[in-house]
Order: sequence, then C-alpha cells, then structure tokens
Amino acid sequence: MLLKNNQKNGYYLIYENRKFIKSSKYKKSKKIKEWTDFSLFKKENSLNNLK
Repeated sequence: MLLKNNQKNGYYLIYENRKFIKSSKYKKSKKIKEWTDFSLFKKENSLNNLK
C-alpha cells in the first residue's frame, strides 16, 4: 500500500500464520473493495499491480 499525501492508495493483503485472510483495495483512503477469497482476488486483479 502506498501512502501519498497521508492517504491510502493500493492493495492491503492480510495473512495470518502464512494463510490469506483478506485483501482490500483503497483509493484516496476510501476502501473500494474487499476480498476474503484469494482466487477471486487474483481473478479480478492483476498480480503485477502488487509489485
């Protein structure tokens, strides 16, 4: 996730004990979408965006 002008932008992935829990996408600190299934997250987003 990128903080620019004190605002969240990008993806936030949460893992617990090496297991995917959820991911959120932010734009200008507003949560746009949240996923709890990694396969759905991969289907809707390019993993190249996470680099």
